[in-house]
Amino acid sequence: MHYWRGLKVTNGLMTGTSVGYFSNHFSLYGWGGLSIDGSYTEVTGIAKYTNKNYSLTLVDIDNFSGLPKVDYFNYKAKETNHIVDLTAAYQFPFMSLSWSTVLYGNDRVVGTSTQRYLELGFNAALNEASIQLAIDLF
Repeated sequence: MHYWRGLKVTNGLMTGTSVGYFSNHFSLYGWGGLSIDGSYTEVTGIAKYTNKNYSLTLVDIDNFSGLPKVDYFNYKAKETNHIVDLTAAYQFPFMSLSWSTVLYGNDRVVGTSTQRYLELGFNAALNEASIQLAIDLF
């Protein structure tokens, strides 16, 4: 299953991939998600700025799962599939703290309070593997 901010996005097995420009301070890339059975499809554009332990990320999510027609450039308020989201984060040595808010988009359909979101993340390394535990505060 794939979850985003505590909301189930898809039940089935899915895959995601990224392509774009990545550097130490600035990244501009696209992320695409697709379920194995084709019921979930998403394209997300991401711009991220990082300086030392701080980061600022702007995300444009377009989940067009199950729609008969994909209109990627439709940003009309009552028609768009896009969710434009801004996240500010700080990385401590043992944990991360991030705050996100929806700036624009189809979040009105969700019916829950996903417009503001606070998350604590705890990171651990085991040999060459890393483990991240995220606790969603609201």
